[in-house]
Amino acid sequence: MGRWDIVCGRSWIKATVQSAYYVGQMVGSMVFGVLGDRIGRKKVFFIAIALQIICGFLQSVAPTWWLYAIVRAGTGFSHPGIFVIAVVIGMELVGPSYRKLASVTTGLFFAVGQIILGAVAMHVTDYQWMHVVLSAPALVFLSYWWLVPESARWLVSVRRFEDADRVLQKAAKTNGVDLPHQWWTLLDGEEKTMEEQEVRRPIEPRQCGFLDLLTTPELRKRSLVVFYLWPVVSMVYYGLSMKSDILGGDIYVNFIIGGFIEMPALFLIFILIDRIGRRFFVASGYALAGICLLSNLAISDTAPRWIALVQLLISRGAITATYASLYMFSPELFPTVVRNSAMGFCSTIARFGAIFASYMTMWIADTYGKAWMIIPFGVMTIFAAAFIIVFLPETKGKPLPATIEEVRN
Repeated sequence: MGRWDIVCGRSWIKATVQSAYYVGQMVGSMVFGVLGDRIGRKKVFFIAIALQIICGFLQSVAPTWWLYAIVRAGTGFSHPGIFVIAVVIGMELVGPSYRKLASVTTGLFFAVGQIILGAVAMHVTDYQWMHVVLSAPALVFLSYWWLVPESARWLVSVRRFEDADRVLQKAAKTNGVDLPHQWWTLLDGEEKTMEEQEVRRPIEPRQCGFLDLLTTPELRKRSLVVFYLWPVVSMVYYGLSMKSDILGGDIYVNFIIGGFIEMPALFLIFILIDRIGRRFFVASGYALAGICLLSNLAISDTAPRWIALVQLLISRGAITATYASLYMFSPELFPTVVRNSAMGFCSTIARFGAIFASYMTMWIADTYGKAWMIIPFGVMTIFAAAFIIVFLPETKGKPLPATIEEVRN
C-alpha cells in the first residue's frame, strides 16, 4: 500500500480498506444466504464466482485507495456466495457419516490456499501483480457448472421432485444402487402420484426466512448461541492471520507456518470429532485458543522466541479446527427450510468479528500494545466454550432436521 502512503499515522486507512472487504462479506452473506434458499445453491454459487473474478482483476487497476476499497468490498461480497454455499451443498449432498469429510476437505484446501497466498505475497511484492496472480486461477472454477449438481435436499424442500430425482438417480447409478420409482411419493408417509403433485404445484410451500429462526424456544436458543460463536471465531482466526507476528516472529514466515499447522489441526478433526462429538470438540478449540493467547501475556520480552511461536501455532491450530468444525456443527443445528438462511446470517455476523479484528490488529495493537488485542480475544473465546457446553445439543450421527417442527420436538 506504499502507492498511497498508507503508513504510520495513516494506518487507519489500511484498517479501513481491510474492513471494506469484511463489510462486503457481511452484505454478501445476507444477500446470498437468502438467495441460496430462494433460487437454489448452484445458481448463487456461480453468480458469486463470476463476481469474484471481475472484482479480483479490478483491484489491480484501482487508481485511488477508496476505489480500491470499494472493489475489495465487491470481492468480499462474492465470497459468502462461494464458500458458505459450497459448504452447504457439500453437507446436503452427503450422509451423516461423510459430513466431517466434506467439512475437513474444505478446510484443508483453505489452508493450502493460505500457504500459496503467503508464498505469493513474499515473492510478488507489487500488490497489483499479486491480485492478477491470485485472481486468474478462479477462471477454472467456471467449469464447475458441469461438475457440481444442485442440492437434492433443497430441490425436495421446494418440491421440485423431478429435478431432485435426476440428481439422485445419477448418484445412485455411480454408487451402484437403485432408487424406488417415484420415491417422493413416500416422503412423510404420503402416497402421492406425480399427477397429484402437478395439481398441487400452484400452491407453493411457505418460504421460511430469518425470523423463523426465533419462532421456538429451542431454535431460538441455538440461534443466539451460534450467532455469538461465529463473530468470535472469525475475530480470532482473521486477527491471528492478519497479525501473525503478534506473539513474536516474522509475519510472512508465521503466516505460512500457520497454514501448515492448519493441516494437522484439520486431521485431528477427522480423527476425533466423531469420537468425542461436535459439541465438546468445538468448545475445546475455543478454550485452548483463549488459554494460549492469555498465557502469552505472562511471557517476558526476554524469553526465547520459540515459546511465543509455539503459543501462536497452538492458538492458530485450535482456532482453525474450531472454525472448520463450526462449519460442520452449525448446519446440523438448523432445519433444511432455514439452514441456508441461518448459515448466511452466521457468515454475516462473523464479519463483525473480522472488522473488529482489522482495527485491532492494524491500528489498536500497533498504537497501544498487543494486550489490547490479546485480552479481548482470549476472554471472548473462553466465554464461547462455556456457552457451547451449557446451551447446545450434540449432533453427532443424527439426521439433519428437515423442518422447524423437528427441532421443536
